[in-house]
Amino acid sequence: MNQIEGEQWRQQVYRLTYKLVTESKGMGFEVVNENFFPIVGVVIGNTKQVIAACHILWEYGILITPAIFPIVPLDRGLLRFSITAANTEPEIDRALESLQAVRKQLKLSA
Repeated sequence: MNQIEGEQWRQQVYRLTYKLVTESKGMGFEVVNENFFPIVGVVIGNTKQVIAACHILWEYGILITPAIFPIVPLDRGLLRFSITAANTEPEIDRALESLQAVRKQLKLSA
């Protein structure tokens, strides 16, 4: 029973991660992610841009962990999304919608 349930959860996490990674890239974002590991980094830019992006995501009810200088290079701040088996597809859709708003409001080029 645990093996079957565990496999279903793993598939859920992979499916959600895959969607977030591929659709973020499709919007033109640089995405830091190897092999669809469920921690997804979306590169935004400098610290000021990352902070502004966090505020936009919060308006959409999305809470992420920002990575800014000195953890990352000065101009490569990013938003780190952590995906778990408790997340749902509508939540990933909402995250993608918020990223689209980030791109538009911060006038980030694709």
